[in-house]
Amino acid sequence: MTQLEATGKEAAALPELHNLNDEALQSEMKSILTQMEDAVKQGESLTCGRVVALSQRLDKYIVVAQIRSMPPKR
Repeated sequence: MTQLEATGKEAAALPELHNLNDEALQSEMKSILTQMEDAVKQGESLTCGRVVALSQRLDKYIVVAQIRSMPPKR
């Protein structure tokens, strides 16, 4: 299994997410998860376009959260 590590460079592609405070970031993540759960409950497969698109959106928020939790470089 390949281990990936966030370096912070990923964040350059996500400037719109950096303006969100932690509470707003968490709220958006919960909203996306709810939408994913609803889609699955409605019979959508995990590989359908809608669920994949939501998963990709969630991934962006996760990267920002991970970068925020990284210790600052010295």
